[in-house]
Amino acid sequence: MKRKRNAALSVILVGVLAGPLLADDVQITSDVVYGHKSGLALTFDVYTPTENANGAGVLFMVSGGWFSFWTPPEKALDRFKPLTDKGFTVFAVRHGSSPKFSIPEAVADVRRSVRFIRLNADRFKVDADKLGVYGASAGGHLSLMLGTASDNGDPTAKDPVLQASDRVAAVVAWVAPTDLTIMVWDAPDHLPAYNRFPALELDLNEAKIHSPLQHVTPDDAPSLLVV
Repeated sequence: MKRKRNAALSVILVGVLAGPLLADDVQITSDVVYGHKSGLALTFDVYTPTENANGAGVLFMVSGGWFSFWTPPEKALDRFKPLTDKGFTVFAVRHGSSPKFSIPEAVADVRRSVRFIRLNADRFKVDADKLGVYGASAGGHLSLMLGTASDNGDPTAKDPVLQASDRVAAVVAWVAPTDLTIMVWDAPDHLPAYNRFPALELDLNEAKIHSPLQHVTPDDAPSLLVV
């Protein structure tokens, strides 16, 4: 029954993403810091329905080509209104961006974001067991990594955030890379993808480790892939 509910959530994530709507019933909390590295803050914005919150949280991976850009949160509101109108609290998660940071670091960042949100579920008024994730292209890849390669946390970690699970309940991914080994393959007649996307400058072992396809197991979160 739980897996059916989670599968339904993954469908809802697509079903409510329609055109922009205008309303003023969403509270925006901007630039929440969920971690630090290299002297920089890792942040996300929170879009909370003020009237009909259903307790479920949806993480949106702010990532294109593993670049993660900041946008004034008010200007991004229309993108999330179809979800907030249905009662979902949306977290727009930014990771350490390429070209300074690579894919392994981006994966680690978004995993930390889930742990942080779960640890602070009461603060954000969401159910720690009802966290879904979605994204497109690189954001879809990161979403699938959360759906397939997450864990229950490290109970021995000194950082309480790392003690929390980074598992999600549902995934939706648009045109998402699933096998990075294809993208980093190099040959005389093949231009490596990292010429366009610096984050893909990985060796084959790193590419394999960070390919969602390599981590698929029966207990993964229900996932919807849109191509």
